[in-house]
Amino acid sequence: MIFRYLFWVTIIFITFLSLKEISQEIIPGLPFIDKLIHFFVYFFLSFLLLKGYIQKFSPRLLIVLLFFYGTSIEILQGFTVYRSAEITDLIANFFGISFGILMYKYLSKSSSKGDYEKI
Repeated sequence: MIFRYLFWVTIIFITFLSLKEISQEIIPGLPFIDKLIHFFVYFFLSFLLLKGYIQKFSPRLLIVLLFFYGTSIEILQGFTVYRSAEITDLIANFFGISFGILMYKYLSKSSSKGDYEKI
């Protein structure tokens, strides 16, 4: 149950930050730092989503919905004057989701439930 709450709190927080104007001073000037942020956010989200909801919904459906969420956020950012939609962000999201799945599978292998095999 805690994973579900963490997932929704994180989704709300990420949605807010994704559509808010962020000063460039906040983000360090490292190349591709925003792609790393996308990767780790979607890594974390996919792990929480699977951990919290795999017993209720198809894992594939959960992952598709998460990718759809990321795509929707990118599209919405394209309509703002202070953010932009980037295909490379979607690619980073995809890899974050993929590694989140792998982490979930790895940590679930020792579980007797075997939920990881559904993915």
